[in-house]
Amino acid sequence: MRDEKTLTRWIKRGERKNAIFRVIRKPMTSLEICQAAESIKPNIQLRSVTSTLRGFEKRGLVYCLFPHRVKGRLYFFTDMGRAIAKQTLGKIVEPLSKDIDMDAYSKISYAKIRRIVLLELVKKNGKDEGGKTVVEIKRNLLDSYPIGVNQTLKAVKELEGYGLAESLVMARKGNRKLYKITSKGEKIVEQLKK
Repeated sequence: MRDEKTLTRWIKRGERKNAIFRVIRKPMTSLEICQAAESIKPNIQLRSVTSTLRGFEKRGLVYCLFPHRVKGRLYFFTDMGRAIAKQTLGKIVEPLSKDIDMDAYSKISYAKIRRIVLLELVKKNGKDEGGKTVVEIKRNLLDSYPIGVNQTLKAVKELEGYGLAESLVMARKGNRKLYKITSKGEKIVEQLKK
């Protein structure tokens, strides 16, 4: 185990390392880390982020939650990494919550359509039906992220398969399916918004 002072100096020596270390606040993919670090170091590239994360891993500062996956690799601080973040940056990073299904969170983190559909499901629709149809979800996303009905339906079905959404059948209105977020889905949305 390395000395915390040595690791702190190593992090502060490089702008890229410092920028990446500063932006980790929750389990994040390397792309999310890269996008967040661009505000601190505008010319940062994804391949630089992944190599820096490997260096952090090697030194025991971060770990990869799903190292054997091609997509959905999440990186987060170890206990030592969180201690150094608190000491050097004054940033308190909470440990991972046991309430959150990190496997499902990982599958939402890297899939943009699934993520925006989940975030749309959590919004209240103003009606007293308790959920939204696929067409309503698509329509609500039209301005910010135009996607087709088939893409929306596929994302909703995947969310349902992960246990993040559930379907309700409305008998009064032509047996159309309404989808609503589950409590498991709400916990993941809370984590996404951190």
